[in-house]
Amino acid sequence: MGPDVVYKIVDPIRVTQNEEGIVTLSTPQDHMIQRWARAVGFKIPREKHLELDEYGSFIISRLDGAATLEQIALSLKERYGEAAEPLQERLAAYLSHLEKNLGMIEPVTDSTHASNNRKG
Repeated sequence: MGPDVVYKIVDPIRVTQNEEGIVTLSTPQDHMIQRWARAVGFKIPREKHLELDEYGSFIISRLDGAATLEQIALSLKERYGEAAEPLQERLAAYLSHLEKNLGMIEPVTDSTHASNNRKG
């Protein structure tokens, strides 16, 4: 995971933010088995919700498909200072978890988009 990596939130994840800036990620539970279970009477919610903490909310709000990992790290450092340390390791682990374990984000594969972002 290099400093020029750009991430975006995958479809169909829905992002909402409350007045305090806390983000909730909502994922539909629409798998065939889940639909069947609801049809036979199991109480399975149509969406699952993950409410993030202050740091997670700050990071997610910057996963717009344009900001690089380095830019996100710099904005975290500006906002939280030493409280964000060890910054690079924590950010990499968090984004890896969101991508590989939860499937909520993905790297932007359009290299021209990423190179255009570096110019600005």
